[in-house]
Amino acid sequence: MKKFYFHIFLVILALIILMPIIWMVLASAVKSTQIPFMFERIFKPESFNYNVEGNTLNTVYKLEGMSSNITFKFDAPELADHFIIVRLQPNSQTYQEELMYEAAPADPALEQTEKKQWVMYFKLDANKNIVRESIKVNNASILNFMNILTFDNYKDIFRDRGFRNWLANSVIISLLTGMISVFLGFFAGYSFSRWRFPGRKVGLIWVLTTQLFPLAMMLVPFYILATSVFPDVIPGLKLTNSIFGLIIIYSATALPFAIWMLKGYFDTVPVDLEEAAAIDGASLFQLLFLILFPLTRPAIFTAFLFSFVQAWNEYAIANLFLTLADKYTLPVGLRTLLDNNNMAGFATAAVVASVPVVILFLSMKKELVEGATLGAVKG
Repeated sequence: MKKFYFHIFLVILALIILMPIIWMVLASAVKSTQIPFMFERIFKPESFNYNVEGNTLNTVYKLEGMSSNITFKFDAPELADHFIIVRLQPNSQTYQEELMYEAAPADPALEQTEKKQWVMYFKLDANKNIVRESIKVNNASILNFMNILTFDNYKDIFRDRGFRNWLANSVIISLLTGMISVFLGFFAGYSFSRWRFPGRKVGLIWVLTTQLFPLAMMLVPFYILATSVFPDVIPGLKLTNSIFGLIIIYSATALPFAIWMLKGYFDTVPVDLEEAAAIDGASLFQLLFLILFPLTRPAIFTAFLFSFVQAWNEYAIANLFLTLADKYTLPVGLRTLLDNNNMAGFATAAVVASVPVVILFLSMKKELVEGATLGAVKG
């Protein structure tokens, strides 16, 4: 019984953790004006008051239930070839959307007044009946929400040249950061694991110590180095508003983790394997890339994934170093969408930005688990 309650607790905890993600996915599929009311549409069934206004008619219809139909018929001859105005007054705190209604044969106009009344114009036919014979309101909660779903946000975001630039910048920076940190970490990790040299322990302590401080503490030193020190040492070197500058900084911050991860994994590889390869005449290059590289793939994938995700999600340094819009990364670009109150665009861009990371995690989950466990235990 205790296990049952524990599982219930885990499910509730998982739902709480997933709520921001669920909100973001749902918000990306509706218009900005619908975002404040999208959960209300799912959990709160709606009913609508219909006021039919004509020369002789002033009837109020209240539609309730799962699915309701109402037909407007007029017997007044003087209304032939005229328009009948139907005002749709939503309930309090309910925002009605034109997608709720099927297209009428005569394509009646639909507009919103300042009082949030919905006005539909119907023309009468020769038999004095309204052209549109029925209005169907589906009151099912999920179907009610489905009526406002749209993929226009995704079309709009990919048509935005700025977003495409941000996406390309983030992909380039994250991929190169991951590859550089893994490449350098592979050799450094092997050196710390196999060789005994002066300063080895101090170097390991430095690698471990750098992981104890948040990246925000390095903002000012990084900025001073990038704007004052490095340009004086290397004339013409520009690290601000530069993808190259971010790659250098991100690689430097990701390298200690890659070294520690790979060093710990190299410690699990038997030295006898290397000695046997050396006896068979294998060079150091062959030993590293033909024997050790395949064995350390889980640790390499893990280090690459963490380096990629760190560069992909990093905001503070990118926001400080990048001032030109075409150089923005995705996190900085998402902030501009928020500044413009484009909540639907922000949610859509956030969902798109999460897709590469999800794909990487799913494709490398086996190596990630193996690399994180073995690489961390011995290290």
